[in-house]
Amino acid sequence: MTDDRKAPDAAQHISAASEERFIASTEEFASESSKATVLATNVLQALLVACVVLWVLDVPRQLFNVSLYTEQLLAVTLGLTLALAFITETSRQPSAIVQSVASLRALRVGTMPALMLTGGSHA
Repeated sequence: MTDDRKAPDAAQHISAASEERFIASTEEFASESSKATVLATNVLQALLVACVVLWVLDVPRQLFNVSLYTEQLLAVTLGLTLALAFITETSRQPSAIVQSVASLRALRVGTMPALMLTGGSHA
């Protein structure tokens, strides 16, 4: 049995299927992004988790007497996920205005079908 040990500073090969290529650590993301981006990311992540938890607990029906379709929840989660994808992209640095507009558009695209199916206002 051989004991192959690498030097601690040796470069490690990352396979093409490894998530390490695509997902930055929290520290990397925070150091590369502005405070507003980190705050927006945290808020959108909290909203995404809150939507799912509230759905599982059946809060819309119990508190507001509103029954929602599963597709409506999926549309909202898709909108939040798209907004997160646009905000957390760090390969290029668009202006803050472009980031906020893209995020709001992604959120609106994801929530529009849910509002239209419930007859809610989308203004």
